[in-house]
Amino acid sequence: MGSLIKVAVPEGIGSAMESLTKAILEEQPVDIYKFSYKHFQMKVQRRQEAVGSADSPLDEDNTRSKESTTEENKDTPTQPHLEELQITAV
Repeated sequence: MGSLIKVAVPEGIGSAMESLTKAILEEQPVDIYKFSYKHFQMKVQRRQEAVGSADSPLDEDNTRSKESTTEENKDTPTQPHLEELQITAV
C-alpha cells in the first residue's frame, strides 16, 4: 500500500499542462520535448507582448523581479499562490 504525499504546486500549472497536452494531441510532434519548449516559448512571447515587457519586467524564471514587485506592492505580501496536490506513492 502506498503512502500519501502532499506537495504544493504553482497556481496555473493545470491550465498550462492542459494547453500543452491539447497542442501535442493536435500536432502529434515527433519530439515532444522540443515541441514543448517551443510551445512555452510562444506562450511567454505572447504574454510579454500583451502585457508589455517594459511594464512588467520578468526574470529568467518568468516571475516579476523583486525590485518591481517591492516598488509596486509595498503593502502586499509576496507569498506565491500555490495549489495543493495529493499524490499516492506506490
